[in-house]
Amino acid sequence: MKVLNQYQGFIILAVYSLFIYGIIFITCRKKEQTKSWFLLNNRKVSSIIGSFSVASAWIWAPALFVSAQKTYQQGLVGLFWFLVPNVLALALFGIFAVKVRERHPNCFTISEYMGRYSDRVHKYHLFELFTLDICAVAIQVLAGAGAISLVTGINFHLLTVILGLMALGYSFYGGYKANTISNTVQMMIMLVSMFIIIPTVLSKTGLAPLKAGLGGITGKYSNIFSKNGLEVMLTFGISSTITLFSGPIGGQPYWQRAFSIEKSKDIIKTYIIASLIFAVVPLLMSLLGFIGAGSGMTNIDMQYINIAVILKYMSPLIIIPFLWILISGLLSTIDTGLCSTSSLVGHDIMNKFSYNKTRFMMILITIIGILIANIPGLKIAHLWLFYGMLRSTVALPTVFASLNLKMNEKGLFWGEMLGLISGAPTYLIGSFKNDWRLMLISAILAVGFPLISLINGKELSNE
Repeated sequence: MKVLNQYQGFIILAVYSLFIYGIIFITCRKKEQTKSWFLLNNRKVSSIIGSFSVASAWIWAPALFVSAQKTYQQGLVGLFWFLVPNVLALALFGIFAVKVRERHPNCFTISEYMGRYSDRVHKYHLFELFTLDICAVAIQVLAGAGAISLVTGINFHLLTVILGLMALGYSFYGGYKANTISNTVQMMIMLVSMFIIIPTVLSKTGLAPLKAGLGGITGKYSNIFSKNGLEVMLTFGISSTITLFSGPIGGQPYWQRAFSIEKSKDIIKTYIIASLIFAVVPLLMSLLGFIGAGSGMTNIDMQYINIAVILKYMSPLIIIPFLWILISGLLSTIDTGLCSTSSLVGHDIMNKFSYNKTRFMMILITIIGILIANIPGLKIAHLWLFYGMLRSTVALPTVFASLNLKMNEKGLFWGEMLGLISGAPTYLIGSFKNDWRLMLISAILAVGFPLISLINGKELSNE
């Protein structure tokens, strides 16, 4: 599928880097070596900037690739179970986030908030959040390097290093302010590029292949209430919904954004707008999956069906704006993971904030993420679903805490631990055997065990 040569690929990466770095250097020249500035931009992020930043951070590799793959394989049913939970997860998060922000306006991390229950609960949440940030960096580096290497022929291993360093550089320089600005610009790049690519492809194909592909490559998945639709719900829908709804709740990046919004009353509005902005990208990307299915494309790598469709109908040059989308979407999540880590280290671990030590942790997380991405045979989908399962163990307790429900500290800690201990190996076995039943059970175990935290719940002593 190589379209561009290595020389052209390096030029695209260099031009993109110069553009982003130029904007960051201009906007972040006035730097403060303070915790509030480096971790939260002094809590002065506007609702509009926050919305674009949240939407950009939510656009993972799955939003770019899995959305098209699911529509290619499972038509409208696949699109429904991918898009709707993604949108609702972001929109609903604002309801819980505003309650935490109003109750603890000076909060920096969600692990800090959960740590009110006990020190060991605090430590478990720190472990979970650190692991998620590492996985986030690894997934994006893996997906980005794989796709760009496929198109340009640049060595995969080299690309993992390049992508990691691209995000690290401006995050290292400008902290959370650089993160929000870069995310906003990257979201705009993605939207502009999508509105170039999709109309251009449709002008060549017409609407016939799109309509023909609404049922997926087999034509069996146009109705979510059909037998085949229910099958998708059981094999993909339920587990992915649990994974996606736990996403913002169980991850520090989205709490960091909620804590940084200038006015707490704007948090709900920010996340609703963000969910709608986000929806545009996977919705438009899914059209490529429909076209691929409707035109009968087979013998292709389904992970990259969107690229295959673009190349089939368009000039190779149209791949350039697609690469802009890809680079923007991936870097926006890598830099978000790095800034999330910095907030955990700079606030929860250090007794006294250290500008340089916090930035050093960014370097360390980048290195670990690159190393994981280079593990032979590692798949995007498997790593993403494992990520979701891990995140699910803290989702409900965090919701309960945000609503100020009474919880038992022992039940809270052991519920989360049992969810992890039972859910992780069950998922790994199911993934290895490609058994959707075991993967569904793993999601239920991860979410279910923490419910014991509500048994004999008590008021917090430090409330």
